[in-house]
This record gives sequence, C-alpha cells and structure tokens, in this order.
Amino acid sequence: MGVERRGALPPIILILTLIATLVITGIVAYYLIYVHKAAASRPLLIVPSSRVYVSGGTAYFVLRNDGPVGYSGTVCVIFPGKDPECVSTTVPAGGSVRVEIPNVDTSGLPAEFEAVVQTSEGDLEVTVKVLGG
Repeated sequence: MGVERRGALPPIILILTLIATLVITGIVAYYLIYVHKAAASRPLLIVPSSRVYVSGGTAYFVLRNDGPVGYSGTVCVIFPGKDPECVSTTVPAGGSVRVEIPNVDTSGLPAEFEAVVQTSEGDLEVTVKVLGG
C-alpha cells in the first residue's frame, strides 16, 4: 500500500513559491520607492493664473514652485510663429517670482491667444493677453 497524497504539495515547492513571492515583492517595493523619490525631488513649476500679460513689449507673469526643490534656469515664452524669448530666473522651493521678459514680438497676433511657457522642467500652456504696445 502506497502513501496517499490528497492535494498536498511537496515542501520544496512551497518554499520556492514563498521565496519567489518575497523576491517579487521586494522588486516592486524598490521600484515604487525609487519612482517616488525621483518625482519628489524635483521642482513643480506652474503659472498660477495660466495667464501671461504683454504690455509695452514686455511679457509679465508669475511662476510658482510647488515642489520641494528650488528651480534655477531659463524660462522662455513661445508665441505662435515667433522665436522664443528667454530669461534666467530662480524660484525657491514653495515660493514664486514675477517674471518679466522684455522685447517680445506680438505683431500680427490677436489681443488674446494661446502660448507656451517653457522651462527645463516642462512646458506650461498659457493664455496671453496683450494689454497694449
């Protein structure tokens, strides 16, 4: 008479399955922690009103940094069909700055149009309102 096995798995299979589960869990946890740290250690720049105002040939807007790390670099405005106009600026973590970009060309553009504020951290879509000049 042989030994009857009713649905039981050999112990080695159970141990190998447990080890594989722990390894996969460790890999997934490492990946999630790595992605979180990478995302949390960058500036998060926004234009709060999503508006850029142009007056007298100068573009004005506020750039806010909601991230935990300060931003220091170039900020450009790109109007449709025009060359980018850029300035350097620094925005502290949790702070905001007023950005002024002189000598912008709005000739041939309507009084209100869509544009892009470009930084090394990404592009921000904004609405431009030309107030004069």
